[in-house]
Amino acid sequence: MITSTRSQIADRILADLRQFPPYSMIPVEELAELVRHSAVKAFAKGDHIWLQGGECPGHAHFLARGRVEYHLDSARGDELIDLREQGDTLGLAALIDEVPFRVAAVAVEDSLCYLLQWRELHRLLEAHSAAREHVYRHLLWSVRLGGGRHGRPSLGDRIRIIGESSVVQTLWTGSRQVRTNGRTPCCHPRETVREAAARLCRNHDPAIAVVDEQGHPVGILTSNRIIRHVVVEQGSPELLVGELMSSPVFAVERDSSATAAMLLMLRKRVGQVCVTEDGGIDSPFVGLCTHKDLLTIERNHPVNLLNQIHDLRDSDAIRRWCLHVEEMVAENLEMETPGVFIGQICSELFDELVRHLIELGTRELENLGVAMPKVAWTWVAVGSEGRRELVQRTDIDNAILFESSGDPDTDEGNRRVLVRLAARVVEHLVACGFTRCQGGIMASNPRWCRTDREWEHEIARVNAFSPSADLLRALVIYDMRFVAGDASLCRRLRGFLYEDIRQKRSLLIRMAGLVLKARPPLNILGKSVVQRRGMHAGSLDLKALAIAPLRDAARIYCLHHDIKDRQSTGGRWEGIRQQVPELAEVAGLSIEAMSLLLRLRWRTALKEGSRGTRIDPGNLTRLECAQLVNIFDVVRMVQDALRQSFPGIMVGR
Repeated sequence: MITSTRSQIADRILADLRQFPPYSMIPVEELAELVRHSAVKAFAKGDHIWLQGGECPGHAHFLARGRVEYHLDSARGDELIDLREQGDTLGLAALIDEVPFRVAAVAVEDSLCYLLQWRELHRLLEAHSAAREHVYRHLLWSVRLGGGRHGRPSLGDRIRIIGESSVVQTLWTGSRQVRTNGRTPCCHPRETVREAAARLCRNHDPAIAVVDEQGHPVGILTSNRIIRHVVVEQGSPELLVGELMSSPVFAVERDSSATAAMLLMLRKRVGQVCVTEDGGIDSPFVGLCTHKDLLTIERNHPVNLLNQIHDLRDSDAIRRWCLHVEEMVAENLEMETPGVFIGQICSELFDELVRHLIELGTRELENLGVAMPKVAWTWVAVGSEGRRELVQRTDIDNAILFESSGDPDTDEGNRRVLVRLAARVVEHLVACGFTRCQGGIMASNPRWCRTDREWEHEIARVNAFSPSADLLRALVIYDMRFVAGDASLCRRLRGFLYEDIRQKRSLLIRMAGLVLKARPPLNILGKSVVQRRGMHAGSLDLKALAIAPLRDAARIYCLHHDIKDRQSTGGRWEGIRQQVPELAEVAGLSIEAMSLLLRLRWRTALKEGSRGTRIDPGNLTRLECAQLVNIFDVVRMVQDALRQSFPGIMVGR
């Protein structure tokens, strides 16, 4: 090992550092001070830069020349878990956490490192947010190393570092509390509408909360409702507020994040929520948060987009609305908003769009003299829609479930009407850019418009020996999620599904075997991981290698552990993390892996106008390549967990 002081090659060090972030983001005069305290070390091929468990020195290693591998000595033996190349800074995670090295670093080529004094580097990072953000983005992962913080900030901290110029970005941060207009407009149920209206006018408020004698919210009275009652319907302004107010109310607690308020408004389809001391309606009223309190100058605010849906009357308007949704997604991808959160917002918006299209379709049929069936029915999202993992204007995955009449002819007549309704909804979706499902998984297909008894019979007959096509259809059904109609039908069928699967452990084992078919590579830069022939030559199948294994494993564990209240893949892994302690670490890593995969898929879809399932590794940044390497490692961890949970598992076909 050869060592020389910084004074001999200071200019060379400075020039090399300035070629790479985060150093290129620091003013040169300040960077020169860092260089003044640095040194140089050369490592021959095979030398250890540090050993696993070794004490972290007071400097970081900037890799100026060569390549370095990270190895983990575990119960599995020696494992290669990462590869670092020219321009990377090594050892930052241990420096930030002030812990021993969790991996060994080995030079696989003759390498040259600049030793940068950590105290001075840390000071520069604290002073320059762009450089700090770049470092934390690279420290996003802690794969297989214990599941703790490991030098990376919390999700909210990472977003705070990046900035909050996007609405969704701002709302995501846990540190940003729900915001009201600073006043507490409220009235009593026994006051008159005239008195409440006067108070609204004085305060220029769009709504007023109605509270009881204990100060607990019991309703909300909006200016629109007053106008409709007094002006449009010629009602008496002396009517009591309690007779005109909207009830029940929905509330969030005083210390809640704006995210909670926004998602509550989206899910309940309301324009305002009450803020109370503990988030309950039997709690003192603190203030009123309306959608206007969440708005900024951006036109693509999710609540704005939600409110626009009911004004959409034709395919052109819907298409323009979808473009605004995509603009909102693109803005938040640039701001590093988690993909899981983007998926939640998009699902809420597209669910409401489907409800609106169902209303339009129903009116169109009524105008043609076609009456809707006199039975309970429900529209459910299945597949990726059911899991809240829509990407751009993706394939249409939905189905209809309707109550059996007991008479086959009557059921067939009801099916024909519901299929006609679904066809009109699908036509609207296709006209504005969605794609018909190539597998026919659409409510307009009679095979996906069935009675509750038919669905139960189909679920019951699927077992470990069912043909692959029947098993695939069952997997799609397992992801069903209520969208519109009678929710009780969907709840009953989901209950039947979970009860049925408890008796079919062999089916779960076969499903687990399918997850093991994916063979994720360690290094996506290797040519062996891309398709070499055909129309997809040079691409990597992101869905098959990473998304599908994480998706399917989450479904298996939720079915196995009877976790019913989670439907997205990220949500399912969160439920697993909370309810299955032995899987907490792998579940936590899987949540972050899915979030990054959804972000990468969204970005690819928007850039290429595709579904984003295939990517060209050559188009990825070094950060994205590193993230994918770690994602594949998470996939292997999930596969290993399945082998332990289901002994004797075989790779399925």
